[in-house]
Amino acid sequence: MVESVTPALAVESITKRFPGSLALDQVSLAICRGEIRALIGENGAGKSTLMNIIMGLLQPDGGQIYRNGAAVDVPSPLAAQALGLGMVPQELNLVPHLSVTENINLGALPGSRVRVDWLSARRRAEDILARIGAHVDPRSRVSSLSMAQRQLVQISRALVFGAEIMIFDEPTASLTHAETDKLFGLIRDFRDGGGSVFYISHRLEEIRDLTDSITVLRDGKKVADCRTADTTIKDMIRHMAGRDVDAAVRDRAVANGEPILRVENLGRDGEFSDVSFTLHQGEVLGFAGLVGAGRTELMRCICGDSRAEAGRVLLQENGTLVEMRFHHPRDAIRAGLAYVPEERRNLGIFPQLGVGENMVMPALRIYSRGGVTLNHGRLRDVAARYVREVGVKTAGLSQCIQNLSGGNQQKAIISRWLINGCRILVLDEPTRGIDVNAKGEIYALLRSLIRDRGLSVIVVSSELQELLDVADRIVIMHEGRVKGEVVPGSDTTQEQILRHALDGETVGAG
Repeated sequence: MVESVTPALAVESITKRFPGSLALDQVSLAICRGEIRALIGENGAGKSTLMNIIMGLLQPDGGQIYRNGAAVDVPSPLAAQALGLGMVPQELNLVPHLSVTENINLGALPGSRVRVDWLSARRRAEDILARIGAHVDPRSRVSSLSMAQRQLVQISRALVFGAEIMIFDEPTASLTHAETDKLFGLIRDFRDGGGSVFYISHRLEEIRDLTDSITVLRDGKKVADCRTADTTIKDMIRHMAGRDVDAAVRDRAVANGEPILRVENLGRDGEFSDVSFTLHQGEVLGFAGLVGAGRTELMRCICGDSRAEAGRVLLQENGTLVEMRFHHPRDAIRAGLAYVPEERRNLGIFPQLGVGENMVMPALRIYSRGGVTLNHGRLRDVAARYVREVGVKTAGLSQCIQNLSGGNQQKAIISRWLINGCRILVLDEPTRGIDVNAKGEIYALLRSLIRDRGLSVIVVSSELQELLDVADRIVIMHEGRVKGEVVPGSDTTQEQILRHALDGETVGAG
């Protein structure tokens, strides 16, 4: 609950221009001590640009920032830190080869100029990790941690500097429900102690449950300021999009096609065991489960990124299921099986290359003369055709893909595998960090590909409503084992699926 009407931080008439676009147009907002304020909007609305200006990562072309009522300049992140500002970014900026202790204390290592007090540094890391309930060994290298653990280290690092105002940008994307609850408890404690929080998320349920107030940006302008208690999710979507938007496309396929993929008793030590399921032609098969349930590890194994120690994978060839032994992802790709990873920016794209180059990368051998000389004309033509067909919004094939919105990056990645002739598309958290309007476009794209191309799709998602909306069947995993499956219907609820995912109760038991 807001304790004071005096703004802890305010921005007035902030404007920011980039070549060819007006990213922020006279945006003003304020946050008080003891307040959690959501900042929502579609990708490209200006949320990250505004937060980067507040944190000194970008400089505004106009407007003013105020801290406790006094005008301030924020020329750098160090200046923001000195003003009591801290940020947990969506794209983690940890140093993988350093330890957890070193990452948490980076920039604030205790000791003298010539000698670091490592004992104090480790104790500080242990205290902060314990404070947020993170079971992470401070001596571990960050590169050895799961994405959920890395997220907690990033949060711990931001807390070291004693910030009074915190910015959280999509902080729960890789957290389990239990870890999310702990984080929310920490944020509420921070607020109740007089801290202020800007909270950015596309998960509107989180906005409703956690925040006190909401600011909505659209096309670089502030379009709404409202109290969370007086705002419905439908209201949020309408403000964000400027119209009513259906959050999901419900053109459910009839999953009666022939089996195209069968997994039998697949196991890999420490990751998953005795996993069996069948994917049919033209079907969307969902996989539900908490972080750590083994879903991602299972998909990477099926797609050739790791080797199973038990069981087998069978793929349809000429109408018959044939056992496959993939020694490398390229073997799976050549068999028509493509994997789109959860970490889109780090593992899914070549960030410094153009949209067209990203789309045609795996198909270079197809569009070459004698396997040696590339046919650049054909590559450009096929990339341009898929940009039109899939609906990738880009200034051109040469535009750097990292400058596209998350939804358009995902469309380009999907196009990559369509160009390469994939038959089965495995999508791991396909709409992570994507706004509600772009989600609807991704769902519609998948359905059109199934209808027009006979594509079969596996969707791994932590958003249970997403699975209920798009999947024909949902396989539920818990601690590396399949606990059954459900067929979404009018009587299927998120709570039912979550119960099986949380406690491992077998579907249909009892």
